[in-house]
Amino acid sequence: MHPIHFLAGHQTALKFIDEEAIRRPLAATCFMLCPGAEDSHPNPETFYQAGAGPLFDFGPYYLTGLLQLLGRIKRVNGSATIAIPQRTITSQARYGKRFKVKTPDDVSGSIEFTNGCIATIVMSFASRYAEFWPITLFGTDGTMRVPDPNGFDGDVFLRRKDDEDWQNVALTPRTGFGRSVGVADMAHAIRSGRPHRASGEQAYAVVEAMQGILDFARTGQAVELTAAFQRCTPLPSDLPEGLLDD
Repeated sequence: MHPIHFLAGHQTALKFIDEEAIRRPLAATCFMLCPGAEDSHPNPETFYQAGAGPLFDFGPYYLTGLLQLLGRIKRVNGSATIAIPQRTITSQARYGKRFKVKTPDDVSGSIEFTNGCIATIVMSFASRYAEFWPITLFGTDGTMRVPDPNGFDGDVFLRRKDDEDWQNVALTPRTGFGRSVGVADMAHAIRSGRPHRASGEQAYAVVEAMQGILDFARTGQAVELTAAFQRCTPLPSDLPEGLLDD
């Protein structure tokens, strides 16, 4: 489990964060709300077992994006519920079969980063017609809308304090990398001796945060995170085709 989508459109957002385009990030919102998998997947029960649910299914994409943009997480809390205890499969192969939901299908969390930014994350398999932007960062001098981390590329919108409207900014580096960029980055890293960007430390930090949200929802006890995580440097934006290193 390690999304590498942050090596696409999120690199542009990371560049603007490092350049302080919105100055100090104060808050972030992160949304993934849908009705669930039983309309489209032939075996949707998998998505409603312990270790799955919307947080562990989609959360890695969104939390990896937040970690890259905002850095290390200090603490988390959250609420979680099983909103629809019994589900009915409506995909054709097993149409009409019912099954029991065994893990929260609606989760909300609050994430405090060591830089002081507070993010709100909502992951749901029990909602419809959500029209929120996937990730939005709110800073002291502006706001930035970040592409959906469950896909590649996408648009980055920036609106600073003197802008009359949102600006759709050019993506850097180039678009169209796709899933192979994670393997390519690891190969470049091994060859040059630098750390690769989709690291095991990053994956562990994401898992610890997700489990921490569910643990708080279950026990009500504060969850302080311990994962050692360092943000990677953005991909260089001016390299020739086929290169990921200077």
